Amino acid sequence: MRDSSAFARTRKEWASLSICIWTVGSDYPVAYHIEIKIEQIGGSRTFETARLGYASAESLRSNRIIKDSISDLMEETASVLFLVQGSQEK
Repeated sequence: MRDSSAFARTRKEWASLSICIWTVGSDYPVAYHIEIKIEQIGGSRTFETARLGYASAESLRSNRIIKDSISDLMEETASVLFLVQGSQEK
């Protein structure tokens, strides 16, 4: 586990991460929209990505559709952040 105080001393920028999930419908189709947004605190940079889909209500309750979608979006977000961080270090 990383020492949080050492981590805080070495980081120069912080951001907020939000995940919003909207659903519409009660049986089939149930539409869902998942959005991930990262905003630089005290700055003007923002990154957003989202996924829109539909499934039956039962499928959304019993399967991992939402969780898998969030995982995929987080992987995409991490990839973008690593690319941006690498380009700023040069």
